[in-house]
Amino acid sequence: MTDTLKGEHQSPFLVIVTPVRNEAKRISKISNMLNLIKYNFTVIWIIVNDSSTDNTLEVIENLRGFKPRFVLEARTSGKLVSGGAFQAWYVGVEFAYKNYPNFSHLMKLDVDVELRETYFNKIQPHMMDPNVGLIGGVLKNSRREQNIHVPGPVKIYSQSALNCLTTLPLETGYDVMDEILLKQNGFRVVVVQGAEFFLNRSIGSSQGLIHGRRRNGLVCRWTGYYFPYFLLHLARYTFKKPFLFGGIAMLFGYLLAPASPYPKNLRALHATDQKKLLGRIARNPIRVLFALYGRS
Repeated sequence: MTDTLKGEHQSPFLVIVTPVRNEAKRISKISNMLNLIKYNFTVIWIIVNDSSTDNTLEVIENLRGFKPRFVLEARTSGKLVSGGAFQAWYVGVEFAYKNYPNFSHLMKLDVDVELRETYFNKIQPHMMDPNVGLIGGVLKNSRREQNIHVPGPVKIYSQSALNCLTTLPLETGYDVMDEILLKQNGFRVVVVQGAEFFLNRSIGSSQGLIHGRRRNGLVCRWTGYYFPYFLLHLARYTFKKPFLFGGIAMLFGYLLAPASPYPKNLRALHATDQKKLLGRIARNPIRVLFALYGRS
């Protein structure tokens, strides 16, 4: 991989990578969306078709939307727990390093994302800051997550930040460990409040909500969740569809998780951050929870 030093980018060069698996009904919509957005910098789009068994590839080949774009093939398990979508995304990452080594930023854009036309206008000023390693917007529909983390479906990395993540396991994905490691290396992680996006399905639900909740619990264990914080996390999801069954699946995922693939020091830092957050919530619950989740 190219070793790009930190430095201000005069004109960003963004590579967008979208992994797809059996997404024939969604891929046209995201292509049209990218075609409507106005960009003030160079953008290329890489679609990684991961062993689709429907007519996804045929639909991709007939797209008339965003260009330039490239279509790659991947062969993964396709399973959330084993990081299939992440591994497919990384096929696009490797293609970008090989064919466009001077890219300034690389984005993971999931196929079920809807970006507003002004999304990248809000993001671009942060792309110009060499100290910002990871950028993303805010999920605004009922499936929204915490505003303090960059949501997985829209993560944008600077190349210098992405170079720092090679020590993380590719088999399972980065999850929140990328934020912890980047902060440890002096990068800032920025959630841009004005950059809004929507999802057509809940995060982690591509294989069903129960399966997604089980993976959620497993990842919580892997990434070193402070247990009292995990219990609050579990309680919040128990009041979301599929309610009690999803909570049980999440708890089983946590309790039955195998050994973590992530470094112990990063897991400890993650737990420390959560202890501090719990302290802030205890001191001023209304203000902190509003800051975390915003308005409905």
